[in-house]
Amino acid sequence: MTTMDPAARDAAMAETAVFRSELNPVDFLHRAAYIYPDKAAVVDGERRYSYRQLAERSWRLASALRSAGLGKGDRVATLLVNSPAMLEAHFGVPAAGGVLVAVNHRLAGAEVGYILAHSVARFLLLDAGLEALAGPAARAGVTVIRCAGSGGPADPYEQFLAGGSPVRPASWLEDEGETISVNYTWRSRPGHRRLRTAA
Repeated sequence: MTTMDPAARDAAMAETAVFRSELNPVDFLHRAAYIYPDKAAVVDGERRYSYRQLAERSWRLASALRSAGLGKGDRVATLLVNSPAMLEAHFGVPAAGGVLVAVNHRLAGAEVGYILAHSVARFLLLDAGLEALAGPAARAGVTVIRCAGSGGPADPYEQFLAGGSPVRPASWLEDEGETISVNYTWRSRPGHRRLRTAA
């Protein structure tokens, strides 16, 4: 029986070793901003954001949420139309260590209220045009961040972002199995409508 030199054994193992890294969707944006910093990432009417700008805005959202008291695993609900704020929330909330609860704006007010209560949302990004849909549930212990959708300095959402840092925050995610979003769906049967959740 021959024994292999330890240095040769280590070199052979390194050639066949599997290197594992945690899957984190936030890394996708970080990579895109690094490789394609000036390419268009968002087109919304007259507004255009590059990948670098999208990343900076998402990091600002993460930073501002942490500064406003977001803790690891806290729920951040969104009641938004398809908009830059909605896209930024998909990266900024998990980057902050929160859990995104994207609420379908086509649901009835009672269903929206149920989701906000059931998910125990601490924050709500709310499109100004959907305020009536959120109703009183949006005021029951939930910090509401209104989004006018203008992108201008008077927009409350833009003011909230201005208070955050454009630097990517240190990740609080420790394991790729952690929950970063909670999604509610509904199943319809004759005479019955029931909301379901999936984390």
